[in-house]
Amino acid sequence: VGTELWSAAVSAAPETAGPDALFGALRAAAGALPGFLHDLLRLEHRLWLLRARSADVPASVDSLTVNPTVTVEAMSWRGLPGLLDPEADAATVPVEGPEHVLLWIDPQEKRVRVKAAANDDLLALKIAAEDIALETVAAEGGIPVGAIDNLIDHAARQGLLLAPASKLRRDPSIFTARRKSDEEFLVSDSFTLQWHITQVCDLHCKHCYDRSDR
Repeated sequence: VGTELWSAAVSAAPETAGPDALFGALRAAAGALPGFLHDLLRLEHRLWLLRARSADVPASVDSLTVNPTVTVEAMSWRGLPGLLDPEADAATVPVEGPEHVLLWIDPQEKRVRVKAAANDDLLALKIAAEDIALETVAAEGGIPVGAIDNLIDHAARQGLLLAPASKLRRDPSIFTARRKSDEEFLVSDSFTLQWHITQVCDLHCKHCYDRSDR
């Protein structure tokens, strides 16, 4: 809308004005506006309100939990998150059509994040919110439980879900983290075991990395 028009509209609007009032002031001053502007103002307003909620994210949880800052917004235009991402393609143009947008505070980086909601994201949120057994979801969808595990893990890595810390940790009296990046080498989400059954293996399996001379 241009810096001059934007500044004039903001100055004329009350301090407590929400996106509707600001959109009305802009439309009164400019007349024709981009069709997606109203949704964009709503989205930016939600992001602004969300920035004050970083303290709402708990430092740890005892069970899989939905990030309490997660908000789902229904939009009438698709592609709006791309306008708010500094790394997105500058040529991104919103397209009219329904889309749900997720907003939340990243528990690791403590910053606000926004993205178009994928079906997997919404399913992960539903599973955690309603405490649905993964086996039930897998059976209804006709897919392996491992696929649901991966879906939940991806949502937790994004910060949409909060997962309890793994109890599989190296002995802290022997191994300590000297840098922040060392943490990934000290903890594991799963326990693994190598079992070498006999000494008659010819070591010819393509996937084998055992190079002992026994």
